Amino acid sequence: MNKYIVTPFKSLNRMIRETAKEYTKEYFPHDFGTRHKKKMAAMRKEKKMRGYGLFWVIVEMLHEDDARWMDLDELTYISIAAQAEESPRYVQEFVDQCINRYKVFIQEGSRFTTARVLRNIDIRMGISESRAEAGRKGAEARWQNMANANGKNSDAMANDSKPIAKDGKEKENKEKKSKSYLRPKGLTASSEADPAELKQLKQEYDDLVTVLSDKENIDCWNGVKAFIAEKKPVFIEPYIDLWNIFALNRKLIKQPIRITDHRRKKFETRIKEPGFDFIAILAAVKKSAFLTGDNDRGWTVDFEFLIHSEENYTKIIEEKYK
Repeated sequence: MNKYIVTPFKSLNRMIRETAKEYTKEYFPHDFGTRHKKKMAAMRKEKKMRGYGLFWVIVEMLHEDDARWMDLDELTYISIAAQAEESPRYVQEFVDQCINRYKVFIQEGSRFTTARVLRNIDIRMGISESRAEAGRKGAEARWQNMANANGKNSDAMANDSKPIAKDGKEKENKEKKSKSYLRPKGLTASSEADPAELKQLKQEYDDLVTVLSDKENIDCWNGVKAFIAEKKPVFIEPYIDLWNIFALNRKLIKQPIRITDHRRKKFETRIKEPGFDFIAILAAVKKSAFLTGDNDRGWTVDFEFLIHSEENYTKIIEEKYK
């Protein structure tokens, strides 16, 4: 029996909540009439339903990839072929035609995606961010009610709400502190195989995160930037934190990005290259209108682009993107 049949009014509300939760986690919107649109119609006419089915297999795989992009290489074609029960050669030819002939895929360097995937993931992130913001507001309201009931505020609340003005008088503070975008302490990955020096450096960074956890973002930025400049760590955590502070403040991303196996492996390759200067890369991104959205697609640079290849970050440092 359908679990939503009994007690329909309460169950209907529960069904809506659970369906929304499952949708944002596992589903993506499939536009009605996609097959009739000009580019898709041309592709379907020439590739028949074989090509139409392969297109949606690839779109599903792009949604499942944290990076939202797939590399144009042999391993990608083999992976898609295994999912679609096609030959890698056919998949390679199909992807190339989808980029250059039908223009339903977007190519950037040696990787590709679709505008649909970028849009859907942004929508999903926006929903998550809205829920998180609602949760924070609810927590603040509960905290305020408790403070009012007790007839006093916590030190943090007092500091935020009643700073001392320059003239010595107290006034209501209408500006909230910038929240820290650092990951919580203890998330710096370590293993028994790490040499003692590396373990010590990771512990130093975790200690730094603890010190900075309640600081303003400018303090977090300066602290992490100094750690990278002085210590030159070979692990990804400080670089992810610095990127999150940088990109969130400039609205290049909507929420902090996570450390994934794909990002860690790419980073481990880049950090061994003499020309990989992350601080210089971010400084060049800051100066580039193109990389920060001033282009015909409104595209903005992301962490994957920075670490994708030596060519990518070298062009950024050399200011090839104006």
